[in-house]
Amino acid sequence: MLSPMTSGPNRSEAVLSGWRGCYGIDLQGERCVAVRAERVHGRVVCSPVDGGAIERLGAEGLPVVSLMGERESFTRWVEAPYGSIRKARKVFPTLLDIQLPFALDDCLYSFIEVARTPAGHSRGLAAAARRTHVSAKLAACEARGFDPMVLDQAGPALWTQALLEAPPAAPQRARIVAWLDETHATLVKGCGSAFESAHTLRVDDADRMRLLAVPAEAGSDAPPEWILCGPAATPERVAALWSALGEPGEQQVLAEPGAFLARAIATRALLSGPYRCNLRRDDLAHAALQRRDRNRGRRSVILALAAALILGAADAVALWMLKGRSRMVERSVAAEIDALAGYHVTARGRDALRSVQDAVQERKAELAPFVEALQPGRIPQVVAVLEAARTNDLQLDAVLLSPERIEVSGTSPDWTRCEVLATLLDCPPPKRGEALASERIPFSVMKGGTP
Repeated sequence: MLSPMTSGPNRSEAVLSGWRGCYGIDLQGERCVAVRAERVHGRVVCSPVDGGAIERLGAEGLPVVSLMGERESFTRWVEAPYGSIRKARKVFPTLLDIQLPFALDDCLYSFIEVARTPAGHSRGLAAAARRTHVSAKLAACEARGFDPMVLDQAGPALWTQALLEAPPAAPQRARIVAWLDETHATLVKGCGSAFESAHTLRVDDADRMRLLAVPAEAGSDAPPEWILCGPAATPERVAALWSALGEPGEQQVLAEPGAFLARAIATRALLSGPYRCNLRRDDLAHAALQRRDRNRGRRSVILALAAALILGAADAVALWMLKGRSRMVERSVAAEIDALAGYHVTARGRDALRSVQDAVQERKAELAPFVEALQPGRIPQVVAVLEAARTNDLQLDAVLLSPERIEVSGTSPDWTRCEVLATLLDCPPPKRGEALASERIPFSVMKGGTP
């Protein structure tokens, strides 16, 4: 039983998302190893499949996944001087084409990991294979009686499965995953959980292995951690290789090493994680995956249309409610206008306001006599005037108090005492005349109208 990937670079969707199980077949030359994998509670359980039963795999209806070996495919890092990953993806194919000794148009490729660098650039890992090699692999699979939905790439597959079965001892420790067969070895280098590169060489080329094992980071003194797997990872072969390499560090041989790649590609097809890829793509894509992609596209269109219909219905309901509220407000305003005018006003807007203003003015003019009759009497004001005159020795000749006009006239013993009446009646200062023979000063206090 294998544990799911829990950490590492960017996670991508499982290629066979939606399937609970699959068959993983490692077909390289005459050698063919198969496992049956099933996803159970977020884990993948793999069991071996008898080589003679491969022709009967289709009876169960589970998809089949296989892989392109490192001698049939390759990985390359490319870096673009853009902080925007979207812009970088547009130039990645051109940058990859420059690195290759053949035309990129002759290849099937996918950028399986794209991330920002500390320098602010964008870096992408391409997995690719020549179209002729992919076609040859599919023909070899057909000759063995199966049609793979997925063709994974050996380098990332070895790396991610080693992270699952033998997690790094230290986050920044350099490590090498070595796949050993009878004649060749595939070395995958990295640091911690980060993939760096993959290389294929002869299994007896110890000098080149030692050269490739040098850590990529300058100044790193710790030897890399070696993870050994593959059909030739027997105790005798591993001991001989380790002696030839000069025992370059710690090494660990994984359990059931011969089925390691078959387990790797089946696990990667069923679980999300970093560096996922499928080199059977474009015009060579499997018919079932093409149908799934088309169905997903149709579902996306249907969902978009449904969302548009829901949004349109919501807008229609909102508009209907707004119109209803507007009509209710209009009826309420019309009722208030009729109440103010005292009759039904057919006009609307500014014309209705003018009609109300005219009606109010007419009613005010008609009610003015009644309003005047209800005003407080002038008797208290007359009493106050007489009391002020008596107190200040004012002799009054005439007193006229009305809403439109006030007039009080008489004589004052001096120049200032008559001012008390102007203050009492809230009138302008009194007008005075020449002193009389009795030395009293004639005055008059007026407001409103003319005498």
